[in-house]
Amino acid sequence: MENVLRTRLKLMYESVKSYIELAQCQLKNLTDDKTDDFELELIESKLQTSIKRFVTEIENYCKSIAEPNDDEIDQYTTAQIQAEDLISEIHVKIKQRQHSCVGDNKSNCENSLNVTRKLPRMELSKFDGEVLKWYQFWDQFTSNVHNRDIDDVDKLLYLKSVLEGDAKQAIEGLDTTNKNYQIAVDTLKERYGKPTVIIDAHYVALYRIKSVVGNQVKDCRGVLNEIERHLRVLKSLGEDVNHNHLRVMIMEKFPEDLIYEVRMKVADEDDSIDSIRKHLAYIISARETSNRLKKQTDGQTNSDMFVKDQTSPQTEIMSP
Repeated sequence: MENVLRTRLKLMYESVKSYIELAQCQLKNLTDDKTDDFELELIESKLQTSIKRFVTEIENYCKSIAEPNDDEIDQYTTAQIQAEDLISEIHVKIKQRQHSCVGDNKSNCENSLNVTRKLPRMELSKFDGEVLKWYQFWDQFTSNVHNRDIDDVDKLLYLKSVLEGDAKQAIEGLDTTNKNYQIAVDTLKERYGKPTVIIDAHYVALYRIKSVVGNQVKDCRGVLNEIERHLRVLKSLGEDVNHNHLRVMIMEKFPEDLIYEVRMKVADEDDSIDSIRKHLAYIISARETSNRLKKQTDGQTNSDMFVKDQTSPQTEIMSP
């Protein structure tokens, strides 16, 4: 048991020492403008994670070994202090560089920092665990981060930075290491990316769409757009969206007079979901066009009446 603890502690020590050397190199090159804030933040995070595990391992070693080696403890403690000092120094350097970006040189500094970054200059989408947003989030993250030629530990840092709520809790406790990136991805896919889970979520969302109250064309368009969005995703996942229960559900979302027009249109053809969707879109578009024309006509009429009111007094004065 003692040998196992010594071996683990030695491995942790070597890991901390390697990060210490890397951090020292980064700080040295910083004066020559060869390192940017992003790289400093990465090494700071890695060093913090490594030293945290190292300190825990030292405590376990001291508790479990009857007579710890004093020389080893001194060596490990020195490394711990050195690492903590470097973390503080990096933190201060980052703040100094951020302040230097303020003022006339701000845009130039931002451009310089962004040139060397490994990811495109764009804000990554956040994901809070809402199943309906999983595909959109993962496709964007895959394009911007997952498929990039960077270390998995860096990918995991990015992934953790964009997760919120339940999604963040799902991978909470995973150390930021190369090995744990794939574990984090598999965990998220298992919870949010299963086709059956996503399909069920879209069906639930369809049934929860509120029916149109009144007969406003704008509300009808909003409901139709929402229905179309869910049906398109379901179809892309291999679902048959021509079930009878969906036809009834869709019709219940719209006013009676609109459904009456739809039924008149499909009287001489099949009343499939596709046919109903097509005629709903056609009728709503026709009503939108009619409303626009009516507004234009009303506006022109009001304008003509205004002109007439302005000219009538002059006509009376000119009359003998």
